[in-house]
Amino acid sequence: MTAGPVVGEVLGTFDTTIPADFTARLTTILTDDAAAAESSTVLPGAFVFFSFLPDMRWMERTGVAFERSLATRRQLQVHAQIRPGDRLAGRSVITEVTQDRHGRPRCSVTIGTEYHREGALVLEESVTYLNLEGEQP
Repeated sequence: MTAGPVVGEVLGTFDTTIPADFTARLTTILTDDAAAAESSTVLPGAFVFFSFLPDMRWMERTGVAFERSLATRRQLQVHAQIRPGDRLAGRSVITEVTQDRHGRPRCSVTIGTEYHREGALVLEESVTYLNLEGEQP
């Protein structure tokens, strides 16, 4: 067995502009007010940390596999509105690892991601995965 996930390990960083059609791909906005639709903010729930990371190596490093892991908790702390066209930078870090105390081959891993716009924190995301079976990384 190899070493498991390590608290504090940086899984990846990003610096990207939110596309103008970001909300259109996720949400249908019905309104007669075109100006209101154009100025709409991106719903925080649309953000999932791994969609901003450059690759999927984070899965290997956390033991998460979509076929045997379950997202058991997701928490979003919104500090400011985010709009299409905003440039966001951030990083994803392993913030907690809990081994099963009953000897079963599973653990939970929490990944925290901070999203910054022009240096200011605008969104914090925390996702916990339960790795159900198999050898950990």
